[in-house]
Amino acid sequence: MDSKRLSRRQFLTGAAVVAGAAALPGITNIASAVATPATGFPGVLTPWVPLNVTAAARQGYEIYRGKHAPFQSG
Repeated sequence: MDSKRLSRRQFLTGAAVVAGAAALPGITNIASAVATPATGFPGVLTPWVPLNVTAAARQGYEIYRGKHAPFQSG
């Protein structure tokens, strides 16, 4: 190819970089994140309940152990 011509791959790469740079300010948010919501979530009838970390970890371990345990007949 001619050295002055732009290939399709180079054009698409450049277009993706420009689109990503243009979308970056919309994606990033300057507002700080809040771990517990100050107000309720719209459309949700049940209140937010704090997570029991120990119970969640135990349940995850039991699921992992069940998937990766050797086969047991019985």
